[in-house]
Amino acid sequence: EREVVARALSGAGIPAAGVYDVNEVLTHPQLEARGFWQWVERAVVGVQPHPVAPYRSGPEPYGIDTPAPTLGEHGRTVLADLLGLGEGELDELERIGVIGTVPQLPDPASNP
Repeated sequence: EREVVARALSGAGIPAAGVYDVNEVLTHPQLEARGFWQWVERAVVGVQPHPVAPYRSGPEPYGIDTPAPTLGEHGRTVLADLLGLGEGELDELERIGVIGTVPQLPDPASNP
């Protein structure tokens, strides 16, 4: 078992710890007891687990007020408001793939 091996290695002076899969991490008793995961509604993907801040100023973890933005969620607004780009310029940047809300995957044929 991973815990037995990790303890034996640690006892021999070799830093070691067990490796957990995603489901084990999401349901790990120590993380649950610390309120480590906060489940947040996200655009496109729905409710997802997010780790809270690893520090505290009291007994409760800091909550997550809003999820991280999705890809390009605020791009047009930021470029228009901060840089003064117009709709035509933004449309051109989107057309050539500089900005957007859909990932631009590399062409497998161009990677030998």
